[in-house]
Amino acid sequence: MEITATYSDDSTEKVNNYRVKVDPDGPLSVNDTSVTLTYENKSTTCNITVNAIVCTKLEITNDPISTAFARGGVYDFTGLEVTATLENQKEPKVLSADEYTLSVDGKTIKEGDTVELEGKREPYTVTVSYKTQTATFDITVINGYKIEGENILFTEPTAENTNYVRLKITDDGDYLTEPSQSGTIRAVSGVDDAEYASGKAYLGDLKNGNVIEFYFTSEVATTADISIQAASGYLIKDDGNWVPEEMGDMQFNKTVEVTLNGTKANISDDVILEGGTVEDVGGVNAMLWANWKTVNFGTMNVVEGLNVVKFVVASEYINCHGGSCAFNLDYLSVDFGA
Repeated sequence: MEITATYSDDSTEKVNNYRVKVDPDGPLSVNDTSVTLTYENKSTTCNITVNAIVCTKLEITNDPISTAFARGGVYDFTGLEVTATLENQKEPKVLSADEYTLSVDGKTIKEGDTVELEGKREPYTVTVSYKTQTATFDITVINGYKIEGENILFTEPTAENTNYVRLKITDDGDYLTEPSQSGTIRAVSGVDDAEYASGKAYLGDLKNGNVIEFYFTSEVATTADISIQAASGYLIKDDGNWVPEEMGDMQFNKTVEVTLNGTKANISDDVILEGGTVEDVGGVNAMLWANWKTVNFGTMNVVEGLNVVKFVVASEYINCHGGSCAFNLDYLSVDFGA
């Protein structure tokens, strides 16, 4: 826009836009039909037409890091990426969280809201809305416990003075973790083996002979579905610095024995943790460590009071460096159902 001022001596000057006050001042809407320009107490009004931004396509280009939530916990959509294709714009736009809305089961939700949905076996569909377009992704709600390397989500607080997660290198060895009710695996001071046992965001790479125990309490004797989120740790080829170029498939029951209160979980032979190559993940090598899959141990008997889920690692797999390897573990869930 070019603005020209005429002075009392009939001289004229092209006025820089920053010297002109514009009303309305800010983003325009499709309801705005004119703007008023003011310079040195003189004003003029221009008619305008504001075209609406038209979204022609909405996509979930990255799912949240976690899509399982505990009833009574809070929503955390870290990692969610929503991309809009806009009319007359060459490149798609990655939306910020305040530009779209989320809804599930007929209710608008946002990150940090309490999860009020009931646990059920079928996933819930979360609808993402922007302009006139929508996209969806699925979440599950655990009516019980979700125990992670960094935190534990639970339906109701417990006064039970027990650990939620503990680690030891061998079954007959000493625990390498301090008592913790937060779910965080904390290393015993001076014990290097457990310093990064939690892998910070996940429990990390388990080795032959390692033992991890998960603790939870139940008010009644009942049944629950026990499952974990796991990924292959079978490194076949790397760049020489533990940056994976190829991960192999792993038959899960050839890596670990799982028990609940001493009762062995029956894991079928066809539960496979898939590996992958660099091409599978778009060249982001580190993602090969986190090709997560839900492994379900089925419905198991839960006792009243303290329950212990125990993993004893006994892997048949040897990595490209000649060392034993099992799997990466993200979290364990105890689902009491609706």
